[in-house]
Amino acid sequence: MYLGEVISYFQKAKNLGAKDVYQDSSTEETYEKFIGGMKHVPEQVFLNYLNNLNVTLEDLNTVANKENIDILYCEALEANLYQKEVVLNRIKKICNLNKKKYKNDSYQHLEDIINIWESKKEQKIENYSVIKYLLNIDKWTNYEIRILYAIILMLPFDLANKLYKNSKKRAVTKTAKDYYRNDAIWLDLYYLVTCLINHKFKKIEKLINKVKNQVFSEYMLTERIILLLIEDVWHLVKNPDSIEGHEIFKEDLRLLKRLECNRLTSGALKILVKLLEQKTGNTTKDIIKLFPF
Repeated sequence: MYLGEVISYFQKAKNLGAKDVYQDSSTEETYEKFIGGMKHVPEQVFLNYLNNLNVTLEDLNTVANKENIDILYCEALEANLYQKEVVLNRIKKICNLNKKKYKNDSYQHLEDIINIWESKKEQKIENYSVIKYLLNIDKWTNYEIRILYAIILMLPFDLANKLYKNSKKRAVTKTAKDYYRNDAIWLDLYYLVTCLINHKFKKIEKLINKVKNQVFSEYMLTERIILLLIEDVWHLVKNPDSIEGHEIFKEDLRLLKRLECNRLTSGALKILVKLLEQKTGNTTKDIIKLFPF
């Protein structure tokens, strides 16, 4: 974590607004650039930020321990991907303990994310603290964007669409750092899938072209592969009888097989089969014949 992320972390942990941190220290623009990726601010400005946060230099070390929220978030994503229920339960216990110990909403948010993944029916999704937080946040940073792309597929489309639009309208101006751009692109990719599975086809083509213009670096190879896969599924849904479309999709699956991306392959096929079944009215058995791989 660089220092800007640390400051942003403590701001959220203490439920403070940006002005509470930068007042009498710097301009709002300088503060937003600093938490957004600018590497340095004058030493005295940084110390003033800490003072306004009531954080000591020793406190900075807490973000490096194993219970750091960012580390737990990454562990939770991995555990959810491979359906490791034991790991997710352990993370929820840590969150439950730390949200009381540190009075940190970030731990509550992560606990809510896991519960949303697990589709806890006893609570309406709009009642989760993390959803209320996203609905009321004034300026979006990579923290909020990461939350949204972790859960957007689980949300009712109207809510997912509203939060996605909010993230675009209210995003904090960044300095084009890759970490932020990548998070925003991943949200776009998940939103594309959300539109696909909810049959919001009019939104898809325009957004695909927009994301294409952003995914230009070969360092973003994963994002480019995912976008191609989404685009090729979309083309087949539009034209199920396209021979060219079938050949291109076969190439996608061969590449995923070589990369041993079994879950991605299975997920893409399930989405495509379900969409084609709904569009054509054919049974799953009939549609599977279209894919002699």
